[in-house]
Amino acid sequence: MFSVIDCVRKLALSGILVFLYPNSSTQIGFATLFSLIFAKIYSHSRPYIEDEDDIIAEIASEQLVIFFFMSLMLHVSNNCDDEDETNQATRVFARQVFTAVLVALIAILIQFILLIIFCL
Repeated sequence: MFSVIDCVRKLALSGILVFLYPNSSTQIGFATLFSLIFAKIYSHSRPYIEDEDDIIAEIASEQLVIFFFMSLMLHVSNNCDDEDETNQATRVFARQVFTAVLVALIAILIQFILLIIFCL
């Protein structure tokens, strides 16, 4: 059953978004909304057998929400008339997106190391 939900998530985040207000803030807003909805579905349904896998899936889903939100902020700041404000916002949001990705990768790496340690 959950594979159907996952296919709908993939379709919503790739196929449907292409047709929703291309190259606009609204398109990124819908991507943020879709990813938030599916992050909540993941957190409530707990689709995997191992709890560790559920945690990794939640981290990845929340990372996607943060990524789309930061992308929305970056898109809006790039369309700003004030160039100094745009450059400053770009640097800040780029750092935040990088930090969010790095934190998620570290969490997954720690989970992988713990899995190796406890399985041996």
